[in-house]
Amino acid sequence: MRSFGVKQALRRCGWLVCGAWLMVAVGCGGGGMGPEEEGSIPIALQIDAEELNPAGLIRICDELTRRGIPATLFVSPGMASYYIRDIHQLYLSGFEIALLSSPLGELSHDGQGRELRTGLGSVSGCPLCKTDQPIVGIRPVDFFQNEDTYQLVDSLKFAYNAGFQARQIYLPGHEEETFPYRQEGYDFVAVPVSTVRWEGEGVCAVDREFEQRSGSTGKQWGSLLTAGLERAVEEREPLVVVVCDAITGEGEGEYWASFLDFLSLAEREGAHFLTTERLVIEYATD
Repeated sequence: MRSFGVKQALRRCGWLVCGAWLMVAVGCGGGGMGPEEEGSIPIALQIDAEELNPAGLIRICDELTRRGIPATLFVSPGMASYYIRDIHQLYLSGFEIALLSSPLGELSHDGQGRELRTGLGSVSGCPLCKTDQPIVGIRPVDFFQNEDTYQLVDSLKFAYNAGFQARQIYLPGHEEETFPYRQEGYDFVAVPVSTVRWEGEGVCAVDREFEQRSGSTGKQWGSLLTAGLERAVEEREPLVVVVCDAITGEGEGEYWASFLDFLSLAEREGAHFLTTERLVIEYATD
């Protein structure tokens, strides 16, 4: 297995800070903590919560809770504006909460800043309803971002940016990177969502993107997840998967059945499920 980098930290999540980031070991020395379960395959599930009906999100979270599987909920400002109390309860039950922002790449720097600040305020809680949770991660819808986004992600003190795809959307010099990584000039950690070889091309492990492919089915999505797990085991690399409340969260559908089958298979393989924040802490490379 490849070597792993040191833990990162930022004040928004309550980690200790030495300047912008802290390299945590003994007295800010070298050497990372490493994975909690050495030898197991890390799987980070990211759940997109953007529907104005929480049924799909609750269905997914109930199943993960039943299995004792942690995950990160990427919550849209729209969802948060209606269901912030529900989101807060999910946070209290152990789910990490992150920001699912609008597509940002087409906006000006100032426009992106307004979107991010408004979204961060909505998802982090509501003083009137006495809810509050730390938001340390972000992913723009459709992975649509640019250099202005990176600067704003740093200025707003996000710990990580998950708006990347392994081998497809990456920062310079990280064309083949599948682990979370740091890039000189930025404080945030880039987290690539996994891509899987499918019908001769790399397909991102996002159910919404897969559903939009011509002729795709929920059963084929299940096959892609299985192929992604097999590659992660073979290559000793993390598997980062995104499922949406409106697709996988639809009960009795093929995507739901494939998701359950994938969870069971991963459990049999002894996978190490963790939130995106924990993936960054345990596996980010220098």
